[in-house]
Order: sequence, then structure tokens, then C-alpha cells
Amino acid sequence: MTHAGCVGLLKKIGRCNGFYVDDGIKLGKMYHLGNPDCVWYFDCKGNEPLMKIVKGDTCKEIDCRKTHGEYRYLPLVAFEVPNSEHEKALRGSLMSLQLANASASVIVLIGKSAGKHELYTHKLTGRFSSMRLRIWTEDYMVGLARRLHIEQ
Repeated sequence: MTHAGCVGLLKKIGRCNGFYVDDGIKLGKMYHLGNPDCVWYFDCKGNEPLMKIVKGDTCKEIDCRKTHGEYRYLPLVAFEVPNSEHEKALRGSLMSLQLANASASVIVLIGKSAGKHELYTHKLTGRFSSMRLRIWTEDYMVGLARRLHIEQ
């Protein structure tokens, strides 16, 4: 599976489960190239308490759309898809997920990263991550798509 194919499948799975799906652009461009590959958002339209959380305190003084994109979307799950990255780039993927500050995060290991760096990724996330983080593999993604009857 290619990087683009995996991201496309993540988007299909997210939409199938009722999420608003996009890349990390809605999180803003605060971190140059630090946006995750895919994010599943909750649409807070019509839910005032959640809208206030999404907007944050800083939005009272400035136009929230300039810093947070469409401010009605709450990032629930952020995904990074390392394909052929080495250990240093895997640490960067973990940092991108931490900066996204979604409720949960997933690293999907495909290609060379799946076989060569799976153990390292498990150790890395166990030691340096204080967030809800899971590691999926290509096989898990394919099985999930099958259970949801999604074409790949």
C-alpha cells in the first residue's frame, strides 16, 4: 500500500463512520509541515459548549478563522502514515501528532516502516508520549476496511 493509498483509505473509513475528514490543514499552519496526514473531526455545529472549546480563549481578541481554520471542527483522531521513514522521521511523526492535540492519535505503519521499525515505534510511543496513541499496521487497515465494506 502506498502512502497516498493509505491516507485515502483512512479518509474513506472516517467518512463511513460519520466524521468530517480532511488533512491537518484545518489545524492551522502554526507548525510548518507539522500537520498530520489525516484527521477525523467532529462537526460541532449546533453544539455551543463544544464550539467554545474549539474556539479557545485566544479567539476573543482575534479572528479565530485565521489561526484555527474552520473553528467548528474538533479534531478527534489524528493520523500519521510513515512509509519509508527511519527512526528520526518517526520521532517527527510522533511530534506532529502531539502538536495536533487531537483526542486520540494513530501511527499507521506501512511499507518499510512496518517491518523494520515496528518495535522501535512501540518503544518510542511508550516512553515519549503522554497522549492516547495507537499503532496500526497495513493489515489492520485492510481488515477494518473489509469489515466496513469499503472498497480499497
